[in-house]
Amino acid sequence: MIVPPPGPVHPGYGPPLSVLARPAYRLYARLVDFGLLLVLFFALLWTGLALAGDDSGERGANVLWSVWFALGYLLLYDPLAHWLTGGRTLGKWLFGLRVVRLRDGGRVGLLRGIGREWSYLFGTLFAGFIAGAGALIAAWCLWDAPFKQGLHEKLADTVVIGTRPGSAVPLPPVPGQVR
Repeated sequence: MIVPPPGPVHPGYGPPLSVLARPAYRLYARLVDFGLLLVLFFALLWTGLALAGDDSGERGANVLWSVWFALGYLLLYDPLAHWLTGGRTLGKWLFGLRVVRLRDGGRVGLLRGIGREWSYLFGTLFAGFIAGAGALIAAWCLWDAPFKQGLHEKLADTVVIGTRPGSAVPLPPVPGQVR
């Protein structure tokens, strides 16, 4: 009797729950990245002002270019970092975190990274007009189950995981599960 080969295996449902990033570490990583953004923004702005020299039209043009570069950095830093470094920004690297695709734990592509970050930035910008509702987008991970995703991560189908001891959330045992 000939036995047919096994059929295709169903893809996983995301990374194991025991490696989800701690919310506090996510916040610290975001603050580091935001601090880096501020330093670069003011460095570009100062450089634009210093290069202008006098009060001619060059000053306005240099400041405008500085603002455009800073805006480009704001919009592309996270997506490019996630795409080029396997899901890490400087802040995420410092705290042992990584952004991965939810369905298989793979690398985040550039377009998915752009969708993830831009939904966070623009959602925070527009929701921020409603008394602090912008924080709701990122804070969603505090009560989301089972993957502890922010709203922007749900839209992009990504999840943040801890890659070092201490950076992941220890989960209680599942009732009926033998360890």
